[in-house]
Amino acid sequence: MLSFKAYSFLSVIFTVGMITNAIQKYETFYNIVVYLTSQKINLLIFFNFLVVLLLNLINLLVWIFFENIRTIESKVILCFFIILVHNGEISEETLSFPFTSFDHEKHL
Repeated sequence: MLSFKAYSFLSVIFTVGMITNAIQKYETFYNIVVYLTSQKINLLIFFNFLVVLLLNLINLLVWIFFENIRTIESKVILCFFIILVHNGEISEETLSFPFTSFDHEKHL
């Protein structure tokens, strides 16, 4: 099975290769952008790269703010961010949700 680090590395390599190929084929910026956005495989590689980038950013933020956390806590935080992005709403109640549940687990 491929680890997430290896998958991230391959995703970056494919994305850089895709952009390099487009730059070598076409000279103007407009033609490069049209080529990159008109082919479905290019969009697949690019959106895959964005998902990997987002997951790495979330892991970095979790590491910065919480350092070492348990697996269940990381799943709660990831689900919290997915729900927050899906709903598009930010309020004091939604921002304090995962942190109050962690404090509650500590005092049990």
